[in-house]
Amino acid sequence: MPFRAGCTWFDSVPAPSALIKTWAFFYLMLPIKMGLEQVISPFSWGFTFTPALKAGYALTALALMALAGLRRRQRLAVVIGLLAIMLFFGLTRMPWPALWLIMAFVCWQLSGPKLALSVLIGLAYLLLSGIWPQTLLSVYLCGIGVVLSFTLGSALGILASEFKSVSRVLQPINDTLQTMPLFVLLIPFVMIFKIGEFTALLAVMAYAMVPAIRYSEHGLRSVPHEVVEAATCMGCTRWQLLWRVKIPLALPEMMLGLNQTIMFGISMLVIAALVGTSGLGQQVYIGLGDGDFGVGMTAGIGMGYIHSKDGLTSDQLAFVMELKNVRRGRISEAATAFDNITFHEGTPWNVACNVALPCATQNELKGDDAKQLINNGVVALGEGANMPCTPEAVELFHNHGVMFSPGKASNAGGVATSGLEMSQNSLRMNWTREEVDGHLHRIMTDIHTSCVKYGTKKDGSVDYVLGANIAGFVKVADAMLDQGVV
Repeated sequence: MPFRAGCTWFDSVPAPSALIKTWAFFYLMLPIKMGLEQVISPFSWGFTFTPALKAGYALTALALMALAGLRRRQRLAVVIGLLAIMLFFGLTRMPWPALWLIMAFVCWQLSGPKLALSVLIGLAYLLLSGIWPQTLLSVYLCGIGVVLSFTLGSALGILASEFKSVSRVLQPINDTLQTMPLFVLLIPFVMIFKIGEFTALLAVMAYAMVPAIRYSEHGLRSVPHEVVEAATCMGCTRWQLLWRVKIPLALPEMMLGLNQTIMFGISMLVIAALVGTSGLGQQVYIGLGDGDFGVGMTAGIGMGYIHSKDGLTSDQLAFVMELKNVRRGRISEAATAFDNITFHEGTPWNVACNVALPCATQNELKGDDAKQLINNGVVALGEGANMPCTPEAVELFHNHGVMFSPGKASNAGGVATSGLEMSQNSLRMNWTREEVDGHLHRIMTDIHTSCVKYGTKKDGSVDYVLGANIAGFVKVADAMLDQGVV
């Protein structure tokens, strides 16, 4: 008997790469980017961030601050408080005056008023140039990459300084990463994780980790032999010798590695714009493509879209396909070629429509965009990319009765086509284009039928997210029964 269940949180057994990407995105990247207040929801974390949980979060932060204060670690207490506030609201959602004050305070504590003033002048330039949102996106992505790169790189550097076998393994890897063209580093991550912010994060880490490894190992190996010998004669264990003697003496060298890690991360961030990031790196490429020095310097030009009230004819669609796929031109050229097409800067979600199909990149449709679509009377929305809608947007669509199709259902065509290709290879067969298209149509029809079957509510409406989750779970459960796993 096939297994049937109504579980909504488990839809399939994910591949390790998909599991890593999902966990990192929802439990690390999104909380820093958007804040726990926006990210924690039944859709993403499986529960609601209730007032009681928010109070518990605040009390925990206050308790940690008090503990640091009792130990006379006032700076640590302030850092804990600032991090708790930033994690709650999210880096990209905090008002710029608050971020300015935090940055000025941190810089003042680190190096004094001159550094604080210099940072404030730089932040003011970014704000007045109109690229503050892109700046925050870049800081968020590069910041996570630098912290992880330095932490992991320093740990590997410490191991390399203690064990020659580890050093012999890491040395050729570091040499290869530093001599390899930056673009090449993107290829393996794109192959495994596809495009998106997580792929860009891994690319940044792969390149920025090298200086942390090298400087940590070099600093620890450069500790004077006399000091090590004296500490050993005094009875220090190997652990005490490392943490109480070597690391404190090598700390200046390791901090130089942190400096280089930051520089490497920033340089790789521009290259990572090729795989879906939407920060300053993307704007640099726009300026580079236009040969516009001002745009490249300030990264202040916005994206755009074309609009035709009467729709696009077959000739216009053919023109756009040739423009983007062959000539790699700008979409604004379509407005120049046809009188009934207009070009607009920004995103298209303020245009009144009945059906919306976000299909560009992750998190392109945010909560404010969803509100605009709802106010303009959108009836249905189908995701055509990997999670193009933020959790806030999805929740708004559900609450307002908009027919919402998740990417795992409506964007399943790409995975299905890959499966059809593997089937042909396995069977040693060659299908015609029409045969492949027919198979794909049947697969997508079956997906829709399953979503309706398991997602239909008592009032007759269909929850496609619920239906897709249950259908996926049932499919995996039936396969496990057929294989004798359970």
